[in-house]
Amino acid sequence: MAFSPIAILACLLSVPVFAGSSLDYSLEPAVLDGGGAGGSSSDYTLIPSIGAGIASASENYELSSGYAGQLIDTTAPVITLNGSGRVYVNLGASYEEQGATAEDAEDGAVEVTIGAGRIDTNNLGDYEVTYYAKDRFGNRSSATRYVSVIHPNARLLEFKINDDSVRVVDCSVSISGDLIIPSFWEGKPVTSIGRSAFESCKSLTSVTIPDSVTSIGEKAFWWCESLTNVNIPDGVTSIGGQAFYLCESLTNVTIPDSVTSIEGSAFSFCDSLTSVTIGDSVTFIGGNAFWRCKSLTSITFEGNAPTLSEGVFSETR
Repeated sequence: MAFSPIAILACLLSVPVFAGSSLDYSLEPAVLDGGGAGGSSSDYTLIPSIGAGIASASENYELSSGYAGQLIDTTAPVITLNGSGRVYVNLGASYEEQGATAEDAEDGAVEVTIGAGRIDTNNLGDYEVTYYAKDRFGNRSSATRYVSVIHPNARLLEFKINDDSVRVVDCSVSISGDLIIPSFWEGKPVTSIGRSAFESCKSLTSVTIPDSVTSIGEKAFWWCESLTNVNIPDGVTSIGGQAFYLCESLTNVTIPDSVTSIEGSAFSFCDSLTSVTIGDSVTFIGGNAFWRCKSLTSITFEGNAPTLSEGVFSETR
């Protein structure tokens, strides 16, 4: 097959066929009507040949309609991250870059560069580090490492991934001081605090719950006796039974407008609780929800008073 009417070109180059063929193809000079000589690589006829492939092993080719012409490599390098693809860094700590390597099928090891960007370890959040590699033919590839800056106490939490969401299921009872629960874990949103997740964490003093959380489970903070402050974000729709039972140091609670139900005994025996503000979407408060909150002197309903079960505010002031 001739590509243009050119006379004789003196060149011979064997190129291997893909897809497991045992035949070789040769690029040989075309002898065509019209005479004249040309100097471009399109002035060749591709014909099957058998035997000594003289093409360098580092050269790649493609076949089109049964024949092959010399083309550049089309496969990008493969980047391998050193270390984990997800890294958690404590708030205020230093991020240590682990780097990456890249290997190309034709060129071997190639250089890896890191994209612009900065990991701000003084601010909680999720960041990305992108790595780039390019071979001599211009094929490019990239890979990403995900970096999360978290509160140090978040390392004491246990998470369970459910499809596209995450639940906090446990916490070490050794936890003390304050805690900011991360909004994402392993790249998925933290949407719930499970049953008894913080039960008997008696030295926990303050908890910030992320906006991604929609439910607080039964006994979630049961007997967190040193807990003085908890923020319930506008996104939570339900607070389970005995969720804050025996949180004896809790002084005030604001139930956001997103909450529709507060289950039974949710805040029972919160002896230091003095004020409660209940959002306008709450339609149900379970029995004994605020039972034995002996210091409770202020109760504010942002909307109409919801249905109250028996003993909701029994033995309060």
